Amino acid sequence: MSYLSTHIRVVGALLVREMATRFGSKPGGYVWALLDPVAHILLMTIIFRAIARAPALGTSFALFFATGYIAFQFYQAMTSYLNSAVRANKTLLSYPNVAPIDTIVARFVLQVCTTSLVAFIVLGAIVATMRVDTDLHWPAILEAIAMACIFGLGVAMTNAVLFLRYPLYEQVFSIVNRPLFLISGVFFLTDSIPAPYRDLVLINPIVHIVMGFRKGFYPEYRAIGLDMNYLYGIAFLTLFAGMLVFTLSRKNAEKRMIRFEQATKYARTKGIKKPIIEDVSLTLNRGKSVGLLGRNGAGKSTLLRLIAGAIKLDEGRILRSGKISWPLGFAGSFQGSMTGEQNVRFVARIYGVDTEELAAYVEDFAELGPFFKAPVGTYSSGMKARLAFGLSMGVNFDYYLVDEITAVGDSNFKKKCQAVFETKLQDSDVIMVSHSTGTIRTYCDCGVVLEKGRLTYYDDVEDAIRAHDINMKEN
Repeated sequence: MSYLSTHIRVVGALLVREMATRFGSKPGGYVWALLDPVAHILLMTIIFRAIARAPALGTSFALFFATGYIAFQFYQAMTSYLNSAVRANKTLLSYPNVAPIDTIVARFVLQVCTTSLVAFIVLGAIVATMRVDTDLHWPAILEAIAMACIFGLGVAMTNAVLFLRYPLYEQVFSIVNRPLFLISGVFFLTDSIPAPYRDLVLINPIVHIVMGFRKGFYPEYRAIGLDMNYLYGIAFLTLFAGMLVFTLSRKNAEKRMIRFEQATKYARTKGIKKPIIEDVSLTLNRGKSVGLLGRNGAGKSTLLRLIAGAIKLDEGRILRSGKISWPLGFAGSFQGSMTGEQNVRFVARIYGVDTEELAAYVEDFAELGPFFKAPVGTYSSGMKARLAFGLSMGVNFDYYLVDEITAVGDSNFKKKCQAVFETKLQDSDVIMVSHSTGTIRTYCDCGVVLEKGRLTYYDDVEDAIRAHDINMKEN
C-alpha cells in the first residue's frame, strides 16, 4: 500500500511537470495541441474535396478524415510521446522515489487526456455544424480508443527500453513507422481494396482501430474485415511484451534496503573493462554513518550513484529501505524552463512533503531573492548549488548521500549549510565520500574501503582509515 501511494504521488508530480514542460505556462502551448490535428484534417479535406465529389462515407469530408486521423493519433501520438519517456527524464531517476515506470505512466495519462480532449473539441465542432443528425455509437468509439491506447502503450514500453540500448533499432523503427499513416485507412476505406490485398492491409492492427472508431460515427458502415478479437489479441499481447521487456530491463528494480547482492559494475574505457565493484555482497545497517574510502579513480562517486539508483549495475542488485537522498547538492535534474519554486514543488510532490512548507523553507534557506521565482535556466552555477542544497536540507531522509560537498556558497553561507547539515544528522545517517580523513572521522561511525573492485566493511571508522592508508602506501 505504501508503494502504491508513493507511486501515485510521484506520477502526480511528474504529470504536473510534464504539463509545464510540454505546454508551458501560456495558453499557446495548449492551442498548438489543437491546431496540429485541425491543420491536418483541413488540408486533407481541401485536397480530396478538389478531386472527389463525395467522401467514402457519409456526406462530410471533414468528419470522414477527422475520424480517421484522430483514431490514428490515439496510437501514433501515444507512441511518439512515450517512446522517449525514460530517456527524457533520466536525470530524475537520481531521485530514489522515482522509478522509470512512473515516467511512462505520467506521460500515458497526459497523452490520453490530451488526445481525448482534442478529439472531443474537433469532432464535436464538426458534428455540431453538420446539417444532418449524427447517431453516435459510444461503445464502439470508446472500445477503439481503449485498444489504440493499450496497443500504443505496449509498443512504447518496448521502445523506451530498446531505444536506450540499441540506437540502430530506433532508426529502423522510425523508418518502418513512417508509412503507417498511408496504410492505416486514414483517408480511404479498407473495404474498397480488392480481396487479396485487403487481407494484407488488415494485418495492420491500426486499420482495425480506425475502422472500429469510424463505425461509432457511421451506423451504416459495414466495416468489412473488422475483427475486434484480432485487435484485442494484438493489443494485449503487445502490452504484455512491453511490460516484460520493461521489467527485464531492471530499470524498475525492486528497492527494499541498502544491501548489495552479488553486485558488479564495470567502467569501460577504450573497450577495456575495469571493475568498480565485483561480486560484492554487503549490508549497510541503519543507525551508522558510513565513510567510503578508496584511491582516486577507484569509483567512489560511481558507487554513491549506484546506491542512489542513478545508474544501474551490470550484474546483481542493490536493495534499499528507508528514504535515501540524491547526492547532496545535486542539481542535474532541475528543469531549466521551470522556476526554482516550481522545481521545489515538484520534488515535494514526489516525496509527499507539504509543497508550501518546503517552498517556503528553500526560499528562505537558499537566499535567492526574486530569482527563486525565475527559471532555473537563468541561474548561475552558484545559485543552482544553493537551491539544490536547500532542497536537500528541506526533505527529511534516513540516509544522506554526500560526495565531498557538505556546504556550498561563500563562507557565511557555508557555515549556515554546515549547521543545518549537522542538525539533520542527529536523526539521519550519512554515506559519505571524502578525500579528507578528518571529515570522515567527524561524520562517520564505520567505513567501507573500495580497492580493486572489492568492498571491505569495517565496523570502526578508524580501522577503515588504517586499511585505506595501507592501500595508499602500496603500489
